[in-house]
Amino acid sequence: MEAHEITRRRTALGLTQQQLADAVGVHRVTVVRWETGRATPLGLALRLLEETLSRLEHDAARRAARRAAYAAQTRQNDDTLE
Repeated sequence: MEAHEITRRRTALGLTQQQLADAVGVHRVTVVRWETGRATPLGLALRLLEETLSRLEHDAARRAARRAAYAAQTRQNDDTLE
């Protein structure tokens, strides 16, 4: 995974470098090095990073879908009250 992809995915999730580091189980400086290209996640670190980002993205998508469904239901309820 390239440095810019890690940064893009982390920021899209609204996470700090520390929050991503905690979720992956590494030090914040490790995430900084990955994002600046001074280090590359390999092996277990790469697998944990990918799994963590994928899980967090999936969770965020589910939350967004639930919010959208709730908003649609609320609008529908408001329309029936008028």
